[in-house]
Amino acid sequence: MPIIKFENVKKSYQNKFSALRGVNLVIQSGEFVSIVGKSGAGKTTLVKMIYAEEFPDEGKVYYGERSTDQIRKKLLPFYRRNFG
Repeated sequence: MPIIKFENVKKSYQNKFSALRGVNLVIQSGEFVSIVGKSGAGKTTLVKMIYAEEFPDEGKVYYGERSTDQIRKKLLPFYRRNFG
């Protein structure tokens, strides 16, 4: 089972700049992942979504089987400590 999963994630800022477009990503337990790309490619946005600091405009981000938008804010630190 994946520890982090992105399903067709899209994120725009000010409805103009598209930071992420249709991102699909699966990170399995024990995997080492590097995120590389040009300036403005969406790396920081992707990481902020992994931490549930930001949420997608479209699509879903999952911690295990649970969507980050379904996790109560006060429980996020627990999830952050226990994945990976």
